[in-house]
Amino acid sequence: VRRADGQMAMPLLRAVQAAGRTPDALRATIEEQLAEYIVAPNVNVMVKEMRSNVVSVSGGGVARSGLLPLQRNTRVIDAIATMGGFTPFAKKGDIRVLRDVEGRQVQYGFDYDAFIKGRAPDSNMLLEPGDTVVVPD
Repeated sequence: VRRADGQMAMPLLRAVQAAGRTPDALRATIEEQLAEYIVAPNVNVMVKEMRSNVVSVSGGGVARSGLLPLQRNTRVIDAIATMGGFTPFAKKGDIRVLRDVEGRQVQYGFDYDAFIKGRAPDSNMLLEPGDTVVVPD
């Protein structure tokens, strides 16, 4: 059973961290834990789907562009702050979040000044893996 925290659960095993590990490393851990119950366990691990758990932050309006590991409940303002904040010439009212939705790219706007003044409280959206935050200058 896959869990949201990157661990997996199986009968006879303690929780096993799967996210961020190679299939061989995961196989070795599972075999080691199963060895308490089974003589010479032989485990095969196959990658069914790869999910990159990062967002991209880019544009001349942010101090550093790059990939940011996505943490639980990361919002637009968190991503910008983690990448060093705004540059002096950032267009804070024209920030966009780009997201692939059912095979097409959708843009969501984020106006930092409106958000700070309480006029757009819902615009500071939760980011999802694969999102791109664009902060123009």
